[in-house]
Amino acid sequence: MVGIVVADSLEAPGTSKRFQILYRNEEVTLGTSVLFRAHVLVHSHKIEEVLSRTHFNLGVELWFSEPTQPGNMACVSSR
Repeated sequence: MVGIVVADSLEAPGTSKRFQILYRNEEVTLGTSVLFRAHVLVHSHKIEEVLSRTHFNLGVELWFSEPTQPGNMACVSSR
C-alpha cells in the first residue's frame, strides 16, 4: 500500500487516498486537489512588486507501507 502526502503546511498536511501499486511503471490517477491560501500584507501601490518577489515552496512526499502493516509507513521519495 502507498499513501502520498500532497501538501505540507505548518498547520496540517494534505493527504491523498491510499492506493496499491502492483507493477513497476504503473500509473495511478489520484483525483486529489488541495486549496492553498496565502495571506500577504502589501501596500496598495506596490501589489505587483511585492507579489513578484514572493516565493512559495511546495513539498511532495511519497510514503510506502507493506499491505500487512498499513500503520508502519516510511517516506521513500520527496520533491
